[in-house]
Amino acid sequence: LAAGENLYKTFFHEIFHIIDSKVLSTTRVYYHWENLNPEGCKYFQDFTSYLTADVSQYLEEENRAFIDAYSLCYPREDRARIMEYACTEGNEAYFTSEIMQNKLKTLCQGIRKAFGLEKYQEPLIWEQYLSEPLKMK
Repeated sequence: LAAGENLYKTFFHEIFHIIDSKVLSTTRVYYHWENLNPEGCKYFQDFTSYLTADVSQYLEEENRAFIDAYSLCYPREDRARIMEYACTEGNEAYFTSEIMQNKLKTLCQGIRKAFGLEKYQEPLIWEQYLSEPLKMK
């Protein structure tokens, strides 16, 4: 884990990779994850393309589809980055767009389903930026 001011975010990011594996192996909630992205937007499927790619159109507040360029590496990194920002304070602006609300909602549904938390009524820390309380089916 990285030390310094990003330690807290890094913790949530890396722990989420374990959580994500559980969600992926026990549910189908993320089956259509890539359909949540803007039309024609594809993940890079590597860890270096984001360094030189211009993805600014996906980071504008009202049209935001990703936390940052790194999120476009892989779907798992997109979800981990969302968790990292959803669990930490002061990140409301990242979750104002419809796309980011849909991604956060899907992520939260996956966690609740995979860990048997569907009936738990209280919002969990990563649900703090949902515009509406999560309703499980």
